[in-house]
Amino acid sequence: MGNDDVTDVKTYGSLTLFGGSIYSPTSAHIYVHASHRAYDYATFSDRRVKKNIQNFEGALEKVLQLQAHTYNYKVEEYPEFDALKDQPQIGFIAQELEELLPELVATADTEVALKSVKYGQLTPVLVEAIK
Repeated sequence: MGNDDVTDVKTYGSLTLFGGSIYSPTSAHIYVHASHRAYDYATFSDRRVKKNIQNFEGALEKVLQLQAHTYNYKVEEYPEFDALKDQPQIGFIAQELEELLPELVATADTEVALKSVKYGQLTPVLVEAIK
């Protein structure tokens, strides 16, 4: 990623901020504690980087067990979510999803070890369930 056409460039250790986008040449995990908007988001999915490729089975049964929830963040206990304090959310509880589809849940390598959902990886599960 070059910065020839970006005027707002800031560097924080190995992270570089280009305008509103974060670039990290060394880290697979970037945590953003604010609303992030993008025109496009792509995940590497090239056959050349994959092995043990198998069809995903049982999608419908798993999707029927998923339970979405509405909620608000506990900003008093977790101030990093303050930007979302008055915004009702819709989503899954990571611990519940982890019981059904552990591949879709990540646990932060931090003292608090917060869990997060890989929502982008839910798409193939939903496609298989529809099929």
